[in-house]
Amino acid sequence: SGLFSTREKISIRDYQKKVKIERAKELLEYNEMNINQISANMGYQGASYFCTFFKKETGLTPLGYQKKHLKKRIGLSRL
Repeated sequence: SGLFSTREKISIRDYQKKVKIERAKELLEYNEMNINQISANMGYQGASYFCTFFKKETGLTPLGYQKKHLKKRIGLSRL
């Protein structure tokens, strides 16, 4: 833990939070899961806790973030 913190300039716990938020953003951007599913997938105890955490970290609610950043995936056949 100490080595990680020294090298990366961030604690393991904070790094894990950042990774979870980035994954949640990706799932929201591509509308792959609903908020309850994302919450469960990320290991949060409930959707309301996840929403509070997400807003604290990003400044937006999950739905607000999704509305601003919604993307459509391009199928392989269209590439």
